[in-house]
Amino acid sequence: MKFNKVMLGGNLTRDPELRHTTENKPVVEFGLAINNPFNEEEVLFLDITAWGKAAENTAKFTKKGSSVFIEGRLKPNNWEDKETGQKRSKITVTAETVQFLDKKPAE
Repeated sequence: MKFNKVMLGGNLTRDPELRHTTENKPVVEFGLAINNPFNEEEVLFLDITAWGKAAENTAKFTKKGSSVFIEGRLKPNNWEDKETGQKRSKITVTAETVQFLDKKPAE
């Protein structure tokens, strides 16, 4: 059985960056900080990508510092560093839903 599902709650580390693909599909990227409630010095930073209506709404209703709850999946990214030639990898999150937790929308 294969299963790839994550649920995350945290705060945006930067304003969401909305763009459109060549096929005019909306995509937004932002950073998410998740604090460990048992160790205040431990913070997990993740890069999040959302598509479609979730992307448009995230760009419209959030900003740096906004609290969100995300359901999505992990996505591996592999590349070769152009300067050193070393292989690099990073795990990102593709958000399927983004719920806005702040009481009023970002302005």
